[in-house]
Amino acid sequence: MWRRRDPVTFDFALFGPDGVIDQMMTIQYQGETTAAPVIRYRALDEHRRTLRVEVHSCYGSDRGELALTDGENTDLLYFRGPDTHLTVDVAAEIAELRPLERPRNPITLVVQNDADGNELPSGGGFDHLTVVNPSPMEALCRVVAVALDQPGSGPQGAIAVVQLTQEPLQVPPRSQVRLDPPSAAYTAISPYFGASWVTVKSYPAAK
Repeated sequence: MWRRRDPVTFDFALFGPDGVIDQMMTIQYQGETTAAPVIRYRALDEHRRTLRVEVHSCYGSDRGELALTDGENTDLLYFRGPDTHLTVDVAAEIAELRPLERPRNPITLVVQNDADGNELPSGGGFDHLTVVNPSPMEALCRVVAVALDQPGSGPQGAIAVVQLTQEPLQVPPRSQVRLDPPSAAYTAISPYFGASWVTVKSYPAAK
């Protein structure tokens, strides 16, 4: 559902195309600097009625943690509540939009590694992580691990969302940084290794 609230627009996809996770929100932002939104989300049924469903953000767009850069941004949403299975769309409205000092904040990539530093395929778990910044600009990011369910039908959704960075992580231009998750965070996500698909994502962070 598109809803105009200058300078931000939204487009929610309950099902993602091949290679893209379900329940992604695309956020188009127009601005001269990065900005941190607080977005209020509402789950809608096929008749566009509001449902008894809590809509949460994996990347912090509902709590001022995600830094929007001019152009296309994304967030992974997840639902909790008795009507979750009735959700077909999500409405979004900007409650707050805080300008940030950085003109841009590059997208970083996360590589999952074993104890020897070898790259692992996504989904099965990890010992530690490497955050890669291919941009010529410094990046400021947070990293989150998301365990996804395996429904027989309907969209794939998050069953566990665990922050792996206690504070925003600075990654210098065209470089990479090793990330050892805090022990409590690793303890929270590791039981899902092998039992669920665990994806690890980084996202531009607001200080």
